[in-house]
Amino acid sequence: MPVMIKESLRVFLVFLLVLVVSFYGFSEAKKRERDVKRNADISLVAQALEAYRQAFGYYPEVSDDGRIIACAGEDTKVLKDQNGLGVREPGAVRDKLVNLVPCDWGKDALRDALDGNYPAFLEIIPQDPLSDKGYSYRYEFKDGKYYVYVSYETRRMPDYNKNILLQKIKCGIVFCNAARSNGVEIVR
Repeated sequence: MPVMIKESLRVFLVFLLVLVVSFYGFSEAKKRERDVKRNADISLVAQALEAYRQAFGYYPEVSDDGRIIACAGEDTKVLKDQNGLGVREPGAVRDKLVNLVPCDWGKDALRDALDGNYPAFLEIIPQDPLSDKGYSYRYEFKDGKYYVYVSYETRRMPDYNKNILLQKIKCGIVFCNAARSNGVEIVR
């Protein structure tokens, strides 16, 4: 093989290697960027859920598919007592609402579903940056605790949790691997 061809081949291989390494680095940076957004999103949702509880005296219920049940439906109304007065949980500042429906991630607000003048706890409940690819956040509520689950693309996030991953809780098409519970990162 002539020297000129060998040199050209070496230059091409070095160029190809640099290109592959650059692409990998860019891909990892994009994953990290999405993971940072996910972390911020579930923190915002957790803060909004805490504000919701302070206003209503309870956390929202959960739908079978992991959405927050806190949006107005056709039959949503204030729960009234036998005298026609709104019922409130102890310490709450808002009347209890019944017949709420699941809110859509990335579309609906977390607010008093019947009072548009009351400030929203969260203007838009965020959705996963890869929701168009089937990723989603997941809300669960049980035994007085809520959980907002996420699936990070990398293991570098401080709250990435293998124990959550092993529980095989679905965050869309992937398994969740981190969560907030009653406002704090959880480790199980």
